[in-house]
Amino acid sequence: MKLFLLTTWALSSLLGASPGTAAPGASEDCSAWVQQSYSLTCADIEAYYGITEVEFEAWNPIVTELGTGCSLIAELYYCVSIDYLPLNTPSAYTPTGTSVSLLGTGTGTSTPTSTAPSTATAPSPLEPSTDPSCTSYHYVVSGDSCSAIEEEYGITADEFNAWNPHVGTGCAYLDLDEYVCVGALYKTTAAATATSATATTSSTSSTLSYPTPLQPSSFTNCSEYHLVVSGDYCALIEEDYGITATQFNDWNPGVGNTCLYLELGAYVCVGAPIPSPLEPGTIATCTEFHFVVSGDYCALIEETYGITTAQFNLWNPEVGTDCAYLDLGEYVCVAAPA
Repeated sequence: MKLFLLTTWALSSLLGASPGTAAPGASEDCSAWVQQSYSLTCADIEAYYGITEVEFEAWNPIVTELGTGCSLIAELYYCVSIDYLPLNTPSAYTPTGTSVSLLGTGTGTSTPTSTAPSTATAPSPLEPSTDPSCTSYHYVVSGDSCSAIEEEYGITADEFNAWNPHVGTGCAYLDLDEYVCVGALYKTTAAATATSATATTSSTSSTLSYPTPLQPSSFTNCSEYHLVVSGDYCALIEEDYGITATQFNDWNPGVGNTCLYLELGAYVCVGAPIPSPLEPGTIATCTEFHFVVSGDYCALIEETYGITTAQFNLWNPEVGTDCAYLDLGEYVCVAAPA
């Protein structure tokens, strides 16, 4: 029996936005997403959400562009509903467990574990500022404490606090009858002391490291972070890093459009989010990426983005000057500071 994790993200306000790196070309009308993980197949997703092969491929055209049949790329988010249409999860599934990580067999059934309100989409209500890369949740009931939750799920206090910053390090704001994150795609690293930090990825793992404490709701896959110190304000940070107010607000939604919630001593995202999978050797300062599909070649990509061969080779050295190592299904850099 094949076991896999299905976590659905239903977006309450902004069509077209995904909680992480969306599959290139995914429908702009998408209102719910699922992340590819644990060997999920297209058929698994279609069966679980009650959508047809035609619908899934229309909403995610990239799945048929990488080879024969329907192909998925690990950690990308795929669209499973558009225009807020109800998710057609199987009638056999009525979640009753405190954990909403769904274990399925690929046939559209799942098994709950204990007691919580039923939901067919992303868990709600959710503890404010929960990590957007979360993959597993716990429903807080009477008698719960942070330490008990951490012990139950085998996670550390640092992880729990990083994924649920609103709760507070003293667990003062653990809200009854709300969901908290108990598992996430990205692990935390020890807090850094520099005012600027660069995210890193392991050569053998897709796990991304980011500095902590992180501004609530800031992206966890950014290429660079800034530690907020006394005297900082949003416009100054944007000027220092050469980014726009729109970029800063997109990457750090918890700060607010008026910079009201910029937190002293927390890291904010100041470098473009890093997509995955990334062409090996891509420069860390890249600000725009292109997803390589069948039919792409270096000269075509350069022409499309109005860049020179020298620039492309500088930003993507592992591709080779003759474009021999341009990898299908990976991202390459197509813009960077001079």
